Amino acid sequence: TDDNKLLIIGASWEGASSNNELIVYDPTKQYITGRKFDNFATTTGRFDFPTGVTVVGDKVFVSVFNRDASEDWNIDQTKAYIRVYDYPSLTFVKRIEDPRTTAAGMYYTNTGIVRTESGNVYTFSSNAKAGGYKAPSTTIGSGILRINKGQTEFDASYFFDLEASSINGKVLAAYPLGGEKAYIVYIPTADDTVLWGFLNHSSYKFKSAIVDLPSKKITPVTGLPGHAGDSYFGVGSLYYENGNAYKAFVTNTEVRVYKINTETGLATAGAKVTGGGTDISAITKLTHTTKGTK
Repeated sequence: TDDNKLLIIGASWEGASSNNELIVYDPTKQYITGRKFDNFATTTGRFDFPTGVTVVGDKVFVSVFNRDASEDWNIDQTKAYIRVYDYPSLTFVKRIEDPRTTAAGMYYTNTGIVRTESGNVYTFSSNAKAGGYKAPSTTIGSGILRINKGQTEFDASYFFDLEASSINGKVLAAYPLGGEKAYIVYIPTADDTVLWGFLNHSSYKFKSAIVDLPSKKITPVTGLPGHAGDSYFGVGSLYYENGNAYKAFVTNTEVRVYKINTETGLATAGAKVTGGGTDISAITKLTHTTKGTK
């Protein structure tokens, strides 16, 4: 948030309940400063399940997919949906939708919604079996939408159809890179054949690219082999600093951290992961002070 808090969504495992909790946490003081439950039910037997959240000024934006309460889920892939709340009161304002693409984000990952440096919000809809959507739309595709800073509606003038773009693929996850860029992991549309494929290391056909969001310019990542999904580790699995992104990737031969130049897209192989683990779930950088030395 703009006042250095964290906004957390508490949701039940597999949507056992539609009653979810919004929480404001102060990481400096280490306590919760606000919390409120909200029922994400939409119509009888259907409810929104949160896939991500971001905050701009006095508004909270929660990306969701709409599903029924059965074990079959029956996810609505006809529109992208966002729930809007006031901040810091956490009072529900409205629910917005857009029929140009499908449900934004994936189950529990927070990689389907990105706030850029300008304060604009972008949503990423996979329309992919690999993202857990077993019935992808055949009429609308994977795409990116925008909500401009200070607005609470989708920008009607902006839509990036990724399946019709040069990558001819479906975005599974987006990670902020500072400025107005995002790092995306995608799968070519023809290779989207495995349900929950991003969660399981069942194929190594995922690819990466860097997207300049306002201009829609795509820079393919080179030097990085075809790789698996990241087991839904989410937005914290990529770290960005000084023009480089750092993330671990699983290929069919090894697990290795790569450094990716976000201007050129060139990936450089780094540390190899050995031992019992197969993934690195998060990369970050910590500072500490000891006897006056940072």
